[in-house]
Amino acid sequence: MPASILLLTATSRFMGAVAVSAEEGANQGGTIASTKAFAGLRPVGEQAEPEWRTCEFVQLEDLLDFDCVLLLLHGRNDAARAMHFMKQAAKLPEYKHFVGKLGSVFFVPGAEAIDLEDRRKELAYEMMKLGFLTAELPYRILADNEAYHAGGYGTAGPSLIQLVAARLHARHIAALTTRIALNQSLRSELLG
Repeated sequence: MPASILLLTATSRFMGAVAVSAEEGANQGGTIASTKAFAGLRPVGEQAEPEWRTCEFVQLEDLLDFDCVLLLLHGRNDAARAMHFMKQAAKLPEYKHFVGKLGSVFFVPGAEAIDLEDRRKELAYEMMKLGFLTAELPYRILADNEAYHAGGYGTAGPSLIQLVAARLHARHIAALTTRIALNQSLRSELLG
């Protein structure tokens, strides 16, 4: 049976396009991808826009059903809510079932004017405390989102560079997930 990956994202059109691209990458990496959204995850001060598609909101228990969790985030606000969600997951009685699952954090490159590397590290650390094996790309993709600098979140869709970055990240993480799920000796070696 193929490995499964859960893509967690926001409910905006901008992040919806990023999630679709990441889902395609995850499928190319050999996993079955499911996309779910954090309830109410949108920038502060933004009016609720129609959802990018009919999406299912994630529940804490959903983390138990997948081999990998990939957080697809836009900026600091998304990071804060994802951090809160991961801290809530630590309160689950079954949280020990996270041990050995793969986790990763992806911020849309160029989506905010500041570097979000510290936020990515904080989220990865929070996932490691739950027992997730964390993985990232071995390189960084730099992009500039003119739409962000021109005045707003989601006023335009993501750039081609941002979509490709999401697809590459998801494909890389999906390939690792598949490799770990299929090779029990590798899994036991990683877990010590």
